[in-house]
Amino acid sequence: MSNESERFAAAYVATSYLLGCRGEGLIGGLVATPRTSALVAELSGEDKSTRAKVLAGELARIVRALEQRRLT
Repeated sequence: MSNESERFAAAYVATSYLLGCRGEGLIGGLVATPRTSALVAELSGEDKSTRAKVLAGELARIVRALEQRRLT
């Protein structure tokens, strides 16, 4: 998977989490990669503050990409 596709997949997982999906539902129809699997694991952890930090980091990356008018 290309770096661009990896970034898109991570954005998809983070957005899915934000919209209420949990667990394996976060990956949806995507092919799981080491990065997306790790992100799902972090967002599925028990510690709420860790989940919040991970999500905030991913959402910040999405916002920066949107500010630059690109999604990948």
